[in-house]
Amino acid sequence: MTGDTITVRLEEITKNNNIIRRAVILNEKELRVAPSIYLEGYYAEYMDGKSIMEICLDILRCHVRHREVMKIDISQYGDYEAMRKYIFIKVINKDMNEKFLKNVPWIEFNDLAVVSYILIEDDNVGRATINITTKNMEMWNISKDELFQEAIENTKENMKVSFSTIKDVLEEIMQEKSEEFQLAEDAGIYVLTNDSKLNGAMYIYLDEVLENVCNEIEDDFYILPSSIHELLIIPKANGMNVDELKDMVINVNNTAVEPGEVLSDSVYEYVKSEGLIWHK
Repeated sequence: MTGDTITVRLEEITKNNNIIRRAVILNEKELRVAPSIYLEGYYAEYMDGKSIMEICLDILRCHVRHREVMKIDISQYGDYEAMRKYIFIKVINKDMNEKFLKNVPWIEFNDLAVVSYILIEDDNVGRATINITTKNMEMWNISKDELFQEAIENTKENMKVSFSTIKDVLEEIMQEKSEEFQLAEDAGIYVLTNDSKLNGAMYIYLDEVLENVCNEIEDDFYILPSSIHELLIIPKANGMNVDELKDMVINVNNTAVEPGEVLSDSVYEYVKSEGLIWHK
């Protein structure tokens, strides 16, 4: 569907872990890119009795709200020098994203893939992420090595590490929900992510961060891939073995993590003298 300045189209978009989402995209002539507005939530509202007119107005409001991120920050989308400071890394599951990885630059890392993305943040209108594809590299005339050197450096310099006990994290969540919560002990489990809680599992790829964790807890440790956004750290002093931990990861992935946010069913071990060890 087209108008004087806007083209409307429906698309099926492949998200992380090959999850298919249906979206409407409103392309405006003056914008290089446009936000994808996912329709599943609106369909649920329709089934609950909300009118088509109300839903259309909500979609339009969503587009206007998010288009400001696009206009403000990536008007120079084709200019690498303008965009390079917004490029970061994240980790995803390699086998579950085989189709996606055909079209993006990536680094193999155990059963994971390190990929890059553009992060745009604005205090007034929020946050948007855009995956970097091989076409972006061609448009910017840069190599894969140059891309990841920039992305890794930005991640190290601009992503603030968040390392807390699981007790502190759960108490913070409950406070945000204005609910009472009390955990008698920390249970010797820590949460490693970044301050934005977005794609924070990428720290599994940054050895210096893992070494700092090791120094802080004064022990080697196991890493449980809680999701693409965070990692659970369990010191070896806790006495748990790999088989127990793998059962825990698989159970949590099957019952408590959104399919699009699952990272891996594996367990990883960090030994200061050896580095990261992958337990398949």
